[in-house]
Amino acid sequence: MDKKITERWPIATLYILSTFFFLLQHKLALSWDFSAYVLNARYLFYNGTYFEVYRAPLAPIILGIFLIFGKFGEYLFVLLVSTLFLIAILKLSKLIFKKNYHFYTLIFYFFSLSPFVLVNGLDQGTEMLGLSLLILFFVATLSSKISGQYLGLAILTRYNYLIFTPILFFNKDYKKIIKNFFYLTITLFPWLLYNRIKSGNWFTSIIDSYALNVHFRGYLIEPVKISHFYNIVSWLWPFMVIGLIYSIYKISKTKSISKNKIEIIMILTALLVIYDFFTTPLKIERYLFTLSLPIAYF
Repeated sequence: MDKKITERWPIATLYILSTFFFLLQHKLALSWDFSAYVLNARYLFYNGTYFEVYRAPLAPIILGIFLIFGKFGEYLFVLLVSTLFLIAILKLSKLIFKKNYHFYTLIFYFFSLSPFVLVNGLDQGTEMLGLSLLILFFVATLSSKISGQYLGLAILTRYNYLIFTPILFFNKDYKKIIKNFFYLTITLFPWLLYNRIKSGNWFTSIIDSYALNVHFRGYLIEPVKISHFYNIVSWLWPFMVIGLIYSIYKISKTKSISKNKIEIIMILTALLVIYDFFTTPLKIERYLFTLSLPIAYF
């Protein structure tokens, strides 16, 4: 058998099995959030009558394109996101693994498809899509390429990805920093303009999202529990701890940002996600979804 086929089929098998799970999950259990994104898509594209302004627009836009095929369009959306996630993992793996690429990529992809990710990745509609775009943002950043557009798309998927804006300064070249902010701005601009035309305020959707999820939920503040983190890490705890300790040791030994960019970004990602979780009144485990990436890496 061709060596390339034998190296790639385990990854392809994981992709097929996980995608089948996502499709079956959508068939058997349709969440309100996913339904709301479909309703927003019908409003934007097909003169629908129901619209939730606080929801970010990218998922409804993609769904709107696919809904030309009716209900089948929802399954095309699921297929697209699962495929995009695989592509993002493969691109990130090329930067991380210089030797035994296929083997280590298989392990990384396997860890990235933890039980928590499988259950929450596409159930609500946007978690895996947002994470895939964030990974592509990291890949472009680590490759010293223009990355602002990927962050912009991630933000248009889930507004809480705004917390990753400081990573745009990760590039030492100020010209690229300016370009990245420019690409971020032009990616966000059409949606902001739509808000301005429809409501008179550029940030209506973002403000409404913050109001509903944070500002007006102050009376619902819940304490952070260890179980929130245990459920997402699950059986990966020992592997994650060993990897994290090794990464910290590597950073402290080399004392070089350029040689430890990926480790620094992963640690920063974990800290930003945890901070966001701590400052959100309702402690819903799904809000920690992005933490699955540094967990899988470490």
